[in-house]
Amino acid sequence: MQLFKDPALGGSTNDKSCNTCHPDGKGLENAGANIETTIQACIQKALGGKPLAADSQQMKDLVAYIASLKE
Repeated sequence: MQLFKDPALGGSTNDKSCNTCHPDGKGLENAGANIETTIQACIQKALGGKPLAADSQQMKDLVAYIASLKE
């Protein structure tokens, strides 16, 4: 959750975080199997940052957090 609310994620060039567009993960509880692609697109487009390494701990943590929303 901490990364989800971090405005510096991916070297963001603005003050937005994942939580800005998806408050408390709203709308992501039914995210599809390719959530990594969605995360990368949001970081690059909405946050103005750089993509995370696919095998990075940050990516794993974000995927796990979003998966936890389904529970």
